[in-house]
Amino acid sequence: MKKSKLSILHIVIAILAFVFGVSLKGQAYPNANTPLEMVPYRLVPSDDLQCNIEIEIIEPASFNNMVEVYSDEIREILRERVVFEIVNPHSASEMFIIDERYYYLIRLPNTGELWHRPYLRSDWR
Repeated sequence: MKKSKLSILHIVIAILAFVFGVSLKGQAYPNANTPLEMVPYRLVPSDDLQCNIEIEIIEPASFNNMVEVYSDEIREILRERVVFEIVNPHSASEMFIIDERYYYLIRLPNTGELWHRPYLRSDWR
């Protein structure tokens, strides 16, 4: 009798743990259903006399399906965020939200290579 009560109690506790464990939101940061866009950028020398550094951004894949005006606005916000992260190093490498989409900036070193040239296999030999 006592053994059956303990086994029933264990089954009830396991079922409750499963039911309440499925609905926990603690592991879903920022949100498991919202994709995170990682945006790499680098700081390159510029020919401009007033500003010697230019921000070069590799656009996320989501820019292919956006309206051009909207993607220009997002690009401008990303540039402002890069400046913010450079000025405030304690807030670097944090996720941020633009129109309910999460973005993460990744700073790449400047090696002097151009990103906009076509890919050539002969470069790897």
